[in-house]
Amino acid sequence: MKALIVACISAVVVGGCVSGHFGARGGAVVVLARGSESGPVTNSTSGVGGVYGVTFGGRFSEKAGLQTDIMVRSASILQEVDATFRNGDNYFRFDGTIDASATVVEVPLLLTLSKPINEHLTPILGIGGHMGFRTSTSSTIAGTLTQVDGEGAGNSAAVSKKSSGGTSEDPLAGLSALVGLDYKLSEDWSIRGEMRFQHDFVNTRLSSYSIGDSYLSPDVTAYLPQTRLTLALALLFRL
Repeated sequence: MKALIVACISAVVVGGCVSGHFGARGGAVVVLARGSESGPVTNSTSGVGGVYGVTFGGRFSEKAGLQTDIMVRSASILQEVDATFRNGDNYFRFDGTIDASATVVEVPLLLTLSKPINEHLTPILGIGGHMGFRTSTSSTIAGTLTQVDGEGAGNSAAVSKKSSGGTSEDPLAGLSALVGLDYKLSEDWSIRGEMRFQHDFVNTRLSSYSIGDSYLSPDVTAYLPQTRLTLALALLFRL
């Protein structure tokens, strides 16, 4: 991943660019299509994520250029679970939720087209790809566990557990496209508003959790959102 970041920045900086920019970027990520899920999930809801990082861009002609970003984004999902499973000689039912979140580092490389329409405004279009990896996960399971049969049938207990995970070795990769508008504040500074569409063709898990301690206990999994829309602002310094 470090090699990818260096390669993307090098492509922008030394790719024959005659001018460029760097700056800070941040915004919100709206899920358009969730990733796949498995297990006894009755309903699920994806939360609005956040994104922040740095952006680098350069033009190798009056209209065309390259842009790359080093971004950190968050994703979350709330799954409602209703599972009946065997543990030892008895059956149990779990009714509750799994609240999971993950952090992802992502690096896109985009071909951009732009043309000023007046002294201050410059529309921009971009298309390209992105790669990334998951850096951390956390999950909270909460609900009620009820014994279904045998001695003690009907007894219930509240369940609340937390777990966390680290970096995933599985990469993610996909398509990125952006539409934006630059507003020139001065000769050196500008601000950009952008809308970015992303779709992953290669995805990785957001979370994986086992309900209960038995090998017969069902697993509940969720993959990172596959399709998303980012609304962001960037403060850019012109080179």
